[in-house]
Amino acid sequence: MQKRALPWELLGAVVGAGLASGREVAAFFGRYGWLGFAGVGAAAGMLLLLGSARMPCAWAGRWPERLWRVVLALLLIATGGAMLAASGEVAALALPLHGARWLGMGATVLLACLLARRTVSGLMRVSQAMLALLAGLLLLGLTLPPMRAAALTEASLPAALLKGAAYGGFNAALMFPVMADERSLGEEERRRALGTACCMAAALLAAGNALLLRHPALVGEALPFVRMTAAMGPAGYLLSAASLYFSILTTLTVCIRSSGGRAWPLVGIVLTALLGFSGVVDAVYPLLGGVCAAMLALMHLQQKITQACKQKT
Repeated sequence: MQKRALPWELLGAVVGAGLASGREVAAFFGRYGWLGFAGVGAAAGMLLLLGSARMPCAWAGRWPERLWRVVLALLLIATGGAMLAASGEVAALALPLHGARWLGMGATVLLACLLARRTVSGLMRVSQAMLALLAGLLLLGLTLPPMRAAALTEASLPAALLKGAAYGGFNAALMFPVMADERSLGEEERRRALGTACCMAAALLAAGNALLLRHPALVGEALPFVRMTAAMGPAGYLLSAASLYFSILTTLTVCIRSSGGRAWPLVGIVLTALLGFSGVVDAVYPLLGGVCAAMLALMHLQQKITQACKQKT
């Protein structure tokens, strides 16, 4: 079961509220128009390259390992907090109840804890449902009449590639604890699972960028895909809310599982959620994501150097 579930765990780590709402797609890819597809390629390349990184033996018990564990723990807490806050916002939009935001957050964290403690099959099913819902939403959006915009997108290939690489490096850090936690699979099976997850994530990003090319007026929206559903009626709105919620649930579950089931990361996630989704994404993500991406790159480089030295000897 674990062999089949690993790609879905990895996909659940990557596809969160930012991608499912279209916010990340617009910020990292859609703003560059057709060049956004080059950014998607750069993101997929970084996911494949850094997602396979492993902790070097030379780091064991030393300050780089301790620093990495602290930064990774903070990234998991920040990401989990952002997802939990987003679940409250989705509940407030979808449920006509007083206190729906707090009710949604409470139910989501309990459900995520349940999924994190049970076998991975539950998370796999939720990730599969999330992929089906999000793919359906994107395909349906491509059939809508175009929503034009007066402003032109940025035409800068270096900037598009840099943005894509940054996106891939950030999400590779979220994949790392999932890959590190699974030691029963062989190297070939791990690479195959990583490749499958990266292909699915790249396909979603490419479809999202194609959607924004058809509807450039959505690029400036805070939640582009959610805004798009205004033209679909109630059914489209429910489809968007469901895909967004499932993506939130999968990423939050991965964050809780990767924290080792300890209490203090869960407390940190709940406290971070009080900052709100936008507060975490705008203020915390860029810093922690950049540090994690840099340390993953250093891990990968040290592994290559070690392998080269062993081959020479």
